[in-house]
Amino acid sequence: MLAAHSSIYLCMLNNRIYIFSLDESALLGRDTLRLATEQHAQTNKSNVLSTSIINTANKIRNATQVKILEQHVQHAFQHWSLKFKQNNKFLSSSDSPNITVTNHLNDRQQPVVLRKPRQRIRTEKNWRLFYQKFAMDHARPTLIWNNKTRDELRETIENEIRNFNIDKDLGHGHLISWNHNEFEVLYQCLNDEIKIGSVYLRLLLEQGELTANNDAAADAYNPYEFFNDLYHRFLLSQPVNIKQASMKSMCLQAMTIVYARHYETIGPFNDTRHLVLMLDRSTDKCERDRLLMFISKLILNHRNVRDIIDCGGVKILIQLMCLAHLHINRAQVPLASNVLESSTTMTRENEKEWYYGKQDKEKVGPYSFSEIKDLHKEGVFDAKTRFWAQGLDGWKTMDRIPQLKWTLLAGGQSLFNDSELAAIILDILISMSELYPSRDQVNGAIIRPFPKIKRLLNDPTCLPHVVQLLLTFDPNLVEKIVILLNKLTQDNPLLAQFYMTGVFYFILMYTGSNILPLGHFLKYTHLAQAFRSDEQQQKSGEKKDIYFRSILGH
Repeated sequence: MLAAHSSIYLCMLNNRIYIFSLDESALLGRDTLRLATEQHAQTNKSNVLSTSIINTANKIRNATQVKILEQHVQHAFQHWSLKFKQNNKFLSSSDSPNITVTNHLNDRQQPVVLRKPRQRIRTEKNWRLFYQKFAMDHARPTLIWNNKTRDELRETIENEIRNFNIDKDLGHGHLISWNHNEFEVLYQCLNDEIKIGSVYLRLLLEQGELTANNDAAADAYNPYEFFNDLYHRFLLSQPVNIKQASMKSMCLQAMTIVYARHYETIGPFNDTRHLVLMLDRSTDKCERDRLLMFISKLILNHRNVRDIIDCGGVKILIQLMCLAHLHINRAQVPLASNVLESSTTMTRENEKEWYYGKQDKEKVGPYSFSEIKDLHKEGVFDAKTRFWAQGLDGWKTMDRIPQLKWTLLAGGQSLFNDSELAAIILDILISMSELYPSRDQVNGAIIRPFPKIKRLLNDPTCLPHVVQLLLTFDPNLVEKIVILLNKLTQDNPLLAQFYMTGVFYFILMYTGSNILPLGHFLKYTHLAQAFRSDEQQQKSGEKKDIYFRSILGH
């Protein structure tokens, strides 16, 4: 038995065909009748399938032949009249030779009109989808459709049909055609909606963008034309009342949304200089904030940035940014300290530093800021009264001093607090600085002359104001200021004089946790400051350790 199994295993290893000798009793019962019936049914099935394939092929061949025959017959019917006319002309010319040559030329020049082949008309529009959407409500920037508009459409069509039937009855049998060119539906329910071009402003401002994602009818508006219409309406809306002022604000908000989405299609904004001057002269807080938001989108175009720089926009933005010092309601971080502090009665507003001049050029003062507020309420001076304080570059009227203008003269409801306003301006300045890098992007060479935007920020009338915003200790503002300073200090020829602004002392006073950009700034600048004179360096001799060379060890 073992020998028999071993021979079977050897056969399985050497061959792929295995033969086993079994007893006849081990064979299963074979149903020959069932097998024959199944084979016969399978043969009939294959015959039926082949017959159907042959019939289908014959039908296709016959249909093709019929189509070819129809084409030949159609071609013959199209041209038989032309051949018949040519034969008649030939016979008539042989019978009457007096026919002039010009008649033959005129006949030849007549166009041959062939009968158009019959075509099956197909609908090019998806009417099923149209009727399905027609029954639904829509609220998009380019479409408002609801039960009210459907009712007005139905009533208008019913009245039009009624009037047309009356005119047809009075026509005395004449053929009457409907004047469809002048048919229109004036939806009275949409009269309160402000519509500029083909866009409803309310829905545009609510949805926040005008894209194909929220409006399937993307071809219903032209971004360039719509933007120009918005700007035209903005210029025409004079803030004589609350409604007109809100219209200007809505137009600015819509212009911001459209330009942010389609700035490549719209291109540069030619009135960027005018917008910056409007921001400088504005006395409405809401308009100021909307103008700033619009300018934050205008810098997406390189030419707009150049216009802002050339018209003095950087200095105007920094003046507005300094209003963050007036925001006293920000959250304060409670810290345990043994530092001597001033009393609660010693406020910044009680410092007497303001002078104002009368018409006879008499200098009156000094007054504290709180006293200036009281005098303004009493009507002692107006917007054209001239003021001076230490730090100003001369006497200025009240409406030209941002602190006095936005606290005493300005009206309206602001959209942002002073800290949020400063954060928006810092984002604008950071983006403008990124457009003008200090090194060549191709070979890494240092760019000279220094970019103009950075020269303006490096000016003594601007840089100290930027640095002093660190004293707000607002984490968001501090981080953005240091990011701006990092871009400003890269390859700056005046980097050695940065310590004169007090930036290192202000940074070391900061106790927040977002210190990564501060670390980058200190690493790049603390050894590059020229805070020691040549005599001190000569006296130091061999003392050249990092403690001696760093401004942080001074």
